[in-house]
Amino acid sequence: MNHRSAARALLASLAIGAVMAPAQARAQAQTTAPNDEAETLIRRGVELRSSGQDAEALALFQQAWTLTRSPRARAQIGLAEQALGRWIDADDHIGEALDASSDPWVLRNRAALEGARVAVRRRLSTLDVRDAPAGAELWVNGTRRATLPLREPIRVVAGTVAIELRATGFRTVQRDVIVEAGVAARESVTMLPSGAESAGGASGAGSTVSASGPSVAPSPPSPLRTAGIAALAAGGAVTIGAIIAHAVRESTAGRWNSDDCLSPTGATRGETCPSEWATLQTTSTLSVVSYVAGGALVATGAVLLGLGSARDSRESPARASVRCAPDFTRPGLVCGASF
Repeated sequence: MNHRSAARALLASLAIGAVMAPAQARAQAQTTAPNDEAETLIRRGVELRSSGQDAEALALFQQAWTLTRSPRARAQIGLAEQALGRWIDADDHIGEALDASSDPWVLRNRAALEGARVAVRRRLSTLDVRDAPAGAELWVNGTRRATLPLREPIRVVAGTVAIELRATGFRTVQRDVIVEAGVAARESVTMLPSGAESAGGASGAGSTVSASGPSVAPSPPSPLRTAGIAALAAGGAVTIGAIIAHAVRESTAGRWNSDDCLSPTGATRGETCPSEWATLQTTSTLSVVSYVAGGALVATGAVLLGLGSARDSRESPARASVRCAPDFTRPGLVCGASF
């Protein structure tokens, strides 16, 4: 190669270098700018978290992740979700960051990240749902999680979990399942066809089909029956009072007729025992009046109850009834029942 050819080759190489240098600079600038912006977002997010603003910090970490897809941004997202109680998301994102085992930031902070993941997993468990028709949709706490049959149990937050199963042609099943942290739960669900009749309005949740036909709300008792029951109750109370007065009269009469009320001076029994005489007069009158009044109330109540029962029997199935009347041969009531 002569000097002229060498000069031309040098000029060509310089020209290529002059063209490529700006392109390389622009590529480096394009790579550096997102990293710098992501770093700024992460720093601001960490500051927000230190002041308790975890939701705002999470939004900044998500922006940083969109810019760089860096393990550090992913880890920060998971830590913010842990603080917000979004346990399943936190487990996913912290796990993704730990999978980047060669990342320098992850290497420096691996112990802290693994500790955070252990704390998160203490809040989680698994749930396996079986026996429902294939293709049924499984909803957990209002979110669609899977289609049955499950390939593997789903992760859930420990506690009371509201599950719902929906399938075309079947009645929807809803129930609450109590899941303990770290203990795998299994639930068997039977879904009835949508045309099946079930009592209680819930399918596959232990409902029982009634064999007694459609239930009919009982009609309220008629006013006659209500009045009859009240009269019977009042008559019973008055009759009890008559029985007590009769018993007091009999006890007082025993003393009145005893020798205690005889006077050696010739005084009458009334003069010797004036209190017994007054008690005899009062209790005799009270017992007679009470027996009559109680009997009248019981008789009236029985008539009203009978009329009311007859009316109700025309409107509803026969009911058992009880009728009472005074027994005038001895103190008390005589009652009879009909069915």
